[in-house]
Amino acid sequence: MRIETHTNFADHYVAESAASRAAIVPVNAEAVQVLICKDLKAEVAKYVGQGFVQVGHAQFVGKGNQGVGREAREQAAEVGASIVLFTLVPCKLRAVRKAADGQIDMPAVLADPPSGFSPKGHSVLTSAFLAKRAE
Repeated sequence: MRIETHTNFADHYVAESAASRAAIVPVNAEAVQVLICKDLKAEVAKYVGQGFVQVGHAQFVGKGNQGVGREAREQAAEVGASIVLFTLVPCKLRAVRKAADGQIDMPAVLADPPSGFSPKGHSVLTSAFLAKRAE
């Protein structure tokens, strides 16, 4: 199966359950924080402990020189998220395939890594959209 490279966050965004969006504080795009991290699960857990809730996620392949900050902020504002956390894993396109659950098969990506990060190369971007719970 051919994997398309990044078009925009909205094409890859998956919302969490409706219950997670119940009572969140609205935010505008300029106020959204976009943060890169090494361990996405640990960072999400940290923010959940600080009163945030994960409202969605996205995963896609992007070009190394393609910025995603503006698009991440726009998608976050649309869904009510105030923080977007993401990780980048350099990849070879030939190693990228979808798993049965529709997500990118990361063990396959990690089994055939590129020699290093390149601005002209590709990366798997995995993100989590977090919203502040209303008091």
